Order: sequence, then structure tokens, then C-alpha cells
Amino acid sequence: MALLDSSNPKRSFFSNIPYYWVALALATIMQTGDSWVSVGISTLYPFIKVDLALSQAQVGLITSSFLIGGVLTVLPGGWLTDVWGVRKPVAGALVFIAIAGLGISTVHSLVPFLVLAFLVGVGTGPVYPATSRAVMDWLPPRRRGMAMGIKQTGPPITGAIAAATLPLIATAYGWRLGPVFMAAMVGLVVVVTLTLYKDKPSTSTKATRMSWRGFAELVSDKAILVVVLWATVFVGFQFVVYTFFILFLVDHVGLSPVAAGGYMGLTQICTIVGRITWGTISDTLFKGRRIIVLGILGMSGGGIMLAMRFVEPGIPGPLIALIAIVLGLTMLSWMGMYTVVVSELAGAERTGTALGAAQLLMRVGMSVMPPLFGLLIDVTGGYSLPLTLVAGLAFVVTAGLLLFGSDPKREPQPQA
Repeated sequence: MALLDSSNPKRSFFSNIPYYWVALALATIMQTGDSWVSVGISTLYPFIKVDLALSQAQVGLITSSFLIGGVLTVLPGGWLTDVWGVRKPVAGALVFIAIAGLGISTVHSLVPFLVLAFLVGVGTGPVYPATSRAVMDWLPPRRRGMAMGIKQTGPPITGAIAAATLPLIATAYGWRLGPVFMAAMVGLVVVVTLTLYKDKPSTSTKATRMSWRGFAELVSDKAILVVVLWATVFVGFQFVVYTFFILFLVDHVGLSPVAAGGYMGLTQICTIVGRITWGTISDTLFKGRRIIVLGILGMSGGGIMLAMRFVEPGIPGPLIALIAIVLGLTMLSWMGMYTVVVSELAGAERTGTALGAAQLLMRVGMSVMPPLFGLLIDVTGGYSLPLTLVAGLAFVVTAGLLLFGSDPKREPQPQA
């Protein structure tokens, strides 16, 4: 007997819950699979850095390699989602991630690590536009802000679990067991995806043709371009946090890798709360106005990065916890809101392609900022200047978003 009643995809077989909530839960699980290796690996950086004798810039280069790989597949992945639906592109991408991630456990030098990280990135490209399409397909407009926030809790859920487990595994058995564990978790998500997710019938086989003309049209849309340029900068900041927050706590503050991983886990838990909360606030308090919420998050995120510039070694634990909490609630909590803005501006029929095109631009920020931030640490001998520059840029681009950004026109609000 099937777990889902395919004859009535609006309902799950085992309950009276509308299927769109089931689809949302599955999209969130798929997003965790996408993130296990590329996000989880950062919790092992203190061990990898010592074992492979890496500089800060080289650690940042590893993060960039995870992200550059997706440049090749994020746009085709979005297009395939518009053509085939969500299930097939996601399952295929996750299998690729698991295989490449498993290979990381065998590396003993930087170059093979970079190659395998690049291949993991190739697999991650299609997952974000596909899971976002799942939300746009199944969720009613009046719940999309909250729903996309829930879906985007996938990476911080992964990050929280990784921060709680992988440093302990690495301490007890060595860091190389970590990629094996991560690959196994991705494989589990593949099984769940193929078993439970159902594409929405009206969108799973839409006949479209990928073209660079369509990409150019999306990029030339001023409303989309403004928010994507803002997100390109902030997603770079996001991966700076993923890459260097634990190293900051270990190298600058003087914590152990396990203790630093605990604070990173706290950040990820707060990110889960923040993405859902800000999405709900946008849907309710701000009546679907997304840009103002992104502005609040941008200015607050810049503020916490500036505050970190003044942190001294030996800072009390409660203050570290406060920094971790605010980082999670601001600098890492905007992705769901951004995804809704781009999806609504592009329209339902172009959601996958639009998000793929946007991700193509955003991967520039993801790829450039972590190694540049690490290089500045190596050159200046500390975190003060890099953090100050991040904060200043955050304030400038967020001001630009508030001045030139525009919200999508609201769709009619059907009763669920």
C-alpha cells in the first residue's frame, strides 16, 4: 500500500493533511540533502586545515570550489525542473553529490580536494531551483513566504546536525569518516525523494526550450536584477560565515573545535527559526511586502558583522552565544524571502529557469568572497579589516535594495 494516494495528490494517504504540506516537508528534506556535503564540511575545517597544512585563503578556496561547480548545472537544472518536474532532477543530482562527497574521504592534498568539491558543486546546482519550484507548485500564494522560509531551513538543519556530530566524529575517529557519514545521509534523502515525492501533474512535463535569450530577458528585468544583485553580495557573506565562523572561534577567540561547533550549531538553529519567522512576518505583518523585510535583515546582518570586528580573545561564552544567535537570525535568514521575491516576479511558468539564472549570478558572490575573505585574514593577520569591509558593503548594497527594489504584484488570494 502506497504511502501517498497518487489518485488524489492533494491529500496524503496516512492523514487528512493537504498534500501541499507533505510536498513542503519533502522539499525541505531534499534541501538538506543538497547541503550535507557543501555546508557540513565547514564543521571539519579546523581538522582539515591542520591535516593538509592549509592557509585561510586555501580553506576559502575549498568553499569556492563547492560553489563554482554549480555554475555548470544551476541554469540547466532549473530548465529541467520546468520540463520534467522536481523529482527526477533532484534525485539524479543527489546521487551525484553522494558519490563525489564520498570521494573526499580519500584525499591527502589540496588539488584533489578542490576537484571533488567542484564535482559536489556540479550536483548541487539543480536542487535549489527544483525545490523552490516544488513550493511554488503546491503552496497557495498567501502562504509562500512562510513556506519558502520553511523549505530554506534545509541547509541550517543540516548545519546544526553536522555541527553537533561531525566534530565529535572527527575528534574520535579522524575527519575522513565525516564525508562517509555525509554521503550516507544524502543517499537516505534520495530514497525518501523517490519514494514519497509526487510532481504536480499540471507542471511535471511542461514543454519548454532552454535558451540564453530567456536568460537575458530575466537578467534585464530591473525588478529581478536589483534583488539578485543584493543577494549575490549577501550569499557571499553567508558562505563567509559558513566557512570562517568556526575558524574565527578557534583561531581568534581560542575555543576548541568541538566548542566552536556547538556555537555554529546554535547559529544554525537560530537560522531555522529566523527563516520561518521572517517568512511569516512578511506574509502577515507586512502583507506580502518582501523588500522591506530583506532590508531589515540586511542592515541587521551588517551590524552583527561589524560587532564581531571588536571581539577579543577570551570573550565570555554568553556573548559568543549572543553573536551566534544574531548571526543566525539575520545574516543567514534571508534566503527564503529572496526566493519568493524572484519566483513571484518571474511568474509560475518561469520559476525554475528564473531561479537557475539568478543562482548563476549569485554563484559569483558565493565563489569569490570566501577565498577573498581568507586572503585578507592571511595578509592582515587578523579578522578586523575583513569584518569591517563586509559590514560596510552590507550597509551599502542594502540601502540600494531599499531605494531601487520593488515588490511583485500580489496574486489573488484563494482560500486554502
